[in-house]
Amino acid sequence: MFRKLAAWSLWLVVLATPLTAESGPNVYVVDFTTRDLEKNAQTAKFTHDFEQALVQSSCYKVLESDVSRLLTELDRERAIADISQLSSSALANLKAKQASMVIFGEVFDDVESGQISVTVTFQKFDRSKTLIKSTLIARGKANDAESRQAAMVSLANDLCRRTATIRRKTSNDFIFELNECRKQERTVTCDLLVTNNGEDRELYVYNYGRHAPHSSRPTRSSRMYDDFSDESLTSRLVLARTESDNNGVRNVLISGRPAKLELYFEGVSSKATNITRLDVECWESEREVRFAVQFRNIPLKQ
Repeated sequence: MFRKLAAWSLWLVVLATPLTAESGPNVYVVDFTTRDLEKNAQTAKFTHDFEQALVQSSCYKVLESDVSRLLTELDRERAIADISQLSSSALANLKAKQASMVIFGEVFDDVESGQISVTVTFQKFDRSKTLIKSTLIARGKANDAESRQAAMVSLANDLCRRTATIRRKTSNDFIFELNECRKQERTVTCDLLVTNNGEDRELYVYNYGRHAPHSSRPTRSSRMYDDFSDESLTSRLVLARTESDNNGVRNVLISGRPAKLELYFEGVSSKATNITRLDVECWESEREVRFAVQFRNIPLKQ
């Protein structure tokens, strides 16, 4: 009983906090919807709890409260899941408040698994998606305020940790998020998350092989340069638990769902402490184009 009272006391403090956190960029949270683009009592609860949790995290400044929404009456009535669906007056209002991103949420009730998935997407005014993150809560606990709020606090805190520590690049409607690169003796491992923002499609990441999957023309391999300008080619790749062959690794990435990508480099200088440049060479099946994602100045964890 005491722990429940303590938890509720903490949430009274959270709910009493005004939506004026001063750190981080300005963002606006749009009412969450179901996967079928509907709003109901459950999506409203998740919206409110996530918004409050994001305020408490203090890594974003959340504009306005649910008492005074920035959107027009029409925008508030409709279920909106993309920034292109907002009215011109709502967009003008958000820009006037210096919002840098708009946050959309999807609440998916997966009856078969017994879980409810809550996915939030951060979108800029140019329609690019900069961050996508999901969490799960048991269906039986979704109506329990304490459990629901705890899940949204965990989601908000995870978003803040990723914002602070992950380097992020977008190319060909893929988001590449670099978490960290580690060195053990002369082996370097880099961990990334790749999220496909297009239709379901195949992503191919090149290893040290010489040819693309669709062409006999030579291509560059994924590679790194250390702080002595020494170049190392990838010796092994893993994409969504699929291992690379001599030419690279391929897998179908489902739209909006992140997949883990691991890059391994052997024979790196024992004195290296930093990656001055990391090149991830890719090919995607929808447009059949090759592209590269580049990161710079990455410290090596030892």
